Amino acid sequence: MRKLAFLGAIAAGIWYTLNRRPRPAGSSLPEDSWPQSAPAQPAEDAEQLKAETKLNPDDQTLVDRVESEIFRDRKEVKGKVNINAEEGVVVLRGELESQDLIEDLVNAVREVDGVHNVENLLHTPGAEAPAKS
Repeated sequence: MRKLAFLGAIAAGIWYTLNRRPRPAGSSLPEDSWPQSAPAQPAEDAEQLKAETKLNPDDQTLVDRVESEIFRDRKEVKGKVNINAEEGVVVLRGELESQDLIEDLVNAVREVDGVHNVENLLHTPGAEAPAKS
């Protein structure tokens, strides 16, 4: 029992030594008082940064947004369309059943926040795949 009390006293001494902070000169606070920290201040430009990120996301975020948008209501195109993005330009590749579906998809991609341009390399069955310009 004495060993346990001795080890407890040693642990308390180590804890006290490691957590002790020098008090500022001229401070009226007792040395053992809990250090006070300033309240957290929100970044002044957090809203501006959020808006910039929404309009100019990185390439992977843009691909994720486009996939979320076009595959949400169009399950028949999932797995048939390959999506890449580079500096706001989204490239669509693949083969879809109809030209109307291709146009609908391209228009939906253009509406996604952060898309600056769409390069459409989609084609219908039997048609030759367009070459990247």
